[in-house]
Amino acid sequence: MGNKLINSILIVASCSAILLSCKDLGSNDAQVRQMEDSVFKRYPTVNGVSIEVKEHQDVIVTLRDKELYSSPQAEQQRITNEIAQLTIQLFEKNNYLDEGTVIFAENENGIEAQPDKEKKYDMQLEKLLSVGK
Repeated sequence: MGNKLINSILIVASCSAILLSCKDLGSNDAQVRQMEDSVFKRYPTVNGVSIEVKEHQDVIVTLRDKELYSSPQAEQQRITNEIAQLTIQLFEKNNYLDEGTVIFAENENGIEAQPDKEKKYDMQLEKLLSVGK
C-alpha cells in the first residue's frame, strides 16, 4: 500500500511538472515584427532583416548591411550578443530555444543567401538561458 501511494504521488507530481512546463507554441509573427522594429531602431544602417524561428527552437537573424558586414569582428560579436538578449526576451516564453545564429550579409537588396558574402555568429542561447535559471 505504501509503495503504491508513493508511486501515485510521484506520477501525479511528474505529470504536474510536465503540464506546468508546457509552452504555448503558437505563432511567432508578433515577436518577429517586434524584433524587426527593434533591429531597425537599434541599427539604423540595416537595409534588411529576416528572422526565422525553426520548429520553435532555433532562431536565425540575418542583417543585410554592408557597413555591419564590414565592421570589425568585435563589433559584430557585440551586436550578436545584443540580438541574443533580444531573442531571449521576445521568444523564450513561447518557444523551446536551443540554437541561435546571427548572419551579417553584405547583400543589402536580396534575400537570396550568398554564403561567401556572409559572416555567421552563434548567439550561444543555451549558455545564456542556463545562466538565467
